[in-house]
Amino acid sequence: MELGSLAGRALLLALLLAAAISAALLLASTVGSPSPATRVRVKLKGFKPEFKELSEEELRRAFEIARVSPEVRKLLEEGFRVVDVYPVVRVKAKMEENALAVESLEKIGAMLVLERRSEKAFVLVYFDGRVEVSSPVRG
Repeated sequence: MELGSLAGRALLLALLLAAAISAALLLASTVGSPSPATRVRVKLKGFKPEFKELSEEELRRAFEIARVSPEVRKLLEEGFRVVDVYPVVRVKAKMEENALAVESLEKIGAMLVLERRSEKAFVLVYFDGRVEVSSPVRG
């Protein structure tokens, strides 16, 4: 997987986010504690259920933007079909005691999962009109 690809960038971002959260948890667990192996339960506060799904209007908007993209049209013409859709959410959070507190959430787009036989392609559709398309991958 190339680092420049959409899937590569998504994987790198996920790894960096996991490392940042792990570091924050480690620091939070060792402050005032003689043992760095102290376990800390982390709660996520402030994540609202409406950010787990896209509304009908948001879905319509994402599909309209995607249809304009020549890359997406080509994938659809090659037999790919949309099998799943996830919201793309911008999150601003901070660590508070033993909880990761969400300060703000904003849906900024949708991730479309396209599939053809054993191949998948991922399309990031931003509500500002940008579209990023990964190369198809096996799996």
